[in-house]
Amino acid sequence: MNKTLFVYTDGASDQIGEVAGMGILFIYDGAAVRYALGDFDKTNNQAEYGAVIVALNEAPGVIKRFQREGYLSGNPSRMVIRTDSQLVVRQIEGLYKVKHPNMRPLHRRVLELVEGYTFPVEFEHVMREMNEEADALSKEGMAAAVKSRLESPPDIEAEVNKTIRVVENLG
Repeated sequence: MNKTLFVYTDGASDQIGEVAGMGILFIYDGAAVRYALGDFDKTNNQAEYGAVIVALNEAPGVIKRFQREGYLSGNPSRMVIRTDSQLVVRQIEGLYKVKHPNMRPLHRRVLELVEGYTFPVEFEHVMREMNEEADALSKEGMAAAVKSRLESPPDIEAEVNKTIRVVENLG
């Protein structure tokens, strides 16, 4: 039986790289878990990688949640991460070089996290139209980051307090 966990990710940032958002959508057999995260001082490509890293970090907990709720027994047979960032997918697949020094640690982290899985993790580039929900979640994360910055002046404590919202929506 094909037990594929699909994960849609998207990252977004304002044009000056001051505010960023990441959206992650986990789907298994009709059940979904959504994440909207806000962040600061990230370029769009850093936010795209950030969304993939959050997805890889959070997937074990989401899988356990699907198991507890009866949607999944055992582990998935594979996980497919879909993003509309062709650059990120091609770099992860080794088709493009990671030239920018700020991107190298993010790229390395993705590869390290993938190695920790006992089932295959695949990456697919999808058109933006196929990634609309993750895109909306990334924009929601950006809005939350802007709101948090307006409510408290930027300082080290505020920068460390990142905004995360998990939408509980199974079934």
